[in-house]
Amino acid sequence: GNDIPTPKSTVSRGVLRGYVRTGMVADSWQRTMSSRIDMIVGVGVLAAVVAIPLGFLLVRRIVSPMDSLGEAMRRFSSGEWHVRSAIRRRDELGRLAAAFNAMADEHQRTHERIVRLNAELEQRVTQRTEELRELASRDPLTGLYNRRYFGEVLERSFSEAVRYHHDLSCIMIDLDNFKHINDTFGHHVGDDVLLLTAKT
Repeated sequence: GNDIPTPKSTVSRGVLRGYVRTGMVADSWQRTMSSRIDMIVGVGVLAAVVAIPLGFLLVRRIVSPMDSLGEAMRRFSSGEWHVRSAIRRRDELGRLAAAFNAMADEHQRTHERIVRLNAELEQRVTQRTEELRELASRDPLTGLYNRRYFGEVLERSFSEAVRYHHDLSCIMIDLDNFKHINDTFGHHVGDDVLLLTAKT
């Protein structure tokens, strides 16, 4: 009819000479799309099935060594100087573990050196304190114990005698006319007399 517009070359004087109709069977299109969707879903499911274990292995390969390194660091920081990381890898995590082990080795060496120096210093202080105590307790000329030391020993001995009901005896030695020796012969002779007396 005249209600369908057509180009002038195919219609002369308004008479329809023919037409072309194209179409597609819906069932065929639906089957094609359905198979493609099934294939996409299948590939997605397969990818998920493969990705989950791979992801788990990847996470385990990264997280497990990180946990191990973190535990080694925690133990080391709490005073376990012998703890080292057992990670031996060539990636960033391996380099981090190697750096931790090197730091721990250096720290342990420094700690041991400080402990050794402290022990030596403590021994020297003890020795020096004993030497000073000995010097403070002895007469510089004769080397005999002085009055201060005598007072300490007498007080301790007297307390023990009272506590245990023991007898306590003291002997006093005096050099008669010692001042006369110093005045007559000089202090160097007096010192010799004191040394002789102390030796005796």
